[in-house]
Amino acid sequence: MTRTFCAALLLVAVASSAQVTLPENFATERLRLSGARSGIIDVSWASMPDHFAWDVGVWGSYSKNPLVLYRLSDGQRVGSLLADRVGLSAAGAFSFNKRIGIDFEIPMVA
Repeated sequence: MTRTFCAALLLVAVASSAQVTLPENFATERLRLSGARSGIIDVSWASMPDHFAWDVGVWGSYSKNPLVLYRLSDGQRVGSLLADRVGLSAAGAFSFNKRIGIDFEIPMVA
């Protein structure tokens, strides 16, 4: 019991002193595309397409202030950590045969 309490106290002390810094390429977009049309969102289907088959897809998004900071005491908005963002993603798949294929995604953020 005492060890658990000390570990919890240490964890709270470390967590309270941590500072959050966002890198320049912080991704707020969580949608990832599957390379092939048979996939669902970012999960590819178990079967492969025909010999030398290919798929290409493009997806775009716009978000206004996707990451906002609020003050907990009164709920006031303090500021926006990320401003307006435009996202574009190109995805594709190529099948060499019924057993070997490759999927790719090229995400871009402005």
